[in-house]
Amino acid sequence: MVDHFSSYRSLSEVNKVLDGSDVLLGAINEKGAVVVFCRILTDYIFKAVIFDVIVDSSYRNTGLGREVIAKILKYEKLNEVKSFELYCPDSLSDFTRN
Repeated sequence: MVDHFSSYRSLSEVNKVLDGSDVLLGAINEKGAVVVFCRILTDYIFKAVIFDVIVDSSYRNTGLGREVIAKILKYEKLNEVKSFELYCPDSLSDFTRN
């Protein structure tokens, strides 16, 4: 799963992306493998943009992605944010409609 996120990025680039993110959220399964990951850029008041919601293929269509979004919306550090946006490619836009 993480390989998908980093397959076309160098380790240095991935580290910069993670360091430049305000909030990181992920979950592991019982074997310790990452099964979901996302990151958020925010000013903690007006806007939070959710990036890279990545769910391992074996966990897709289980509601895990929606659960992650729900956790973000209830995350205490983000409780003053007035507007959340989910950034995703057009090919994945159905995720936001269901």
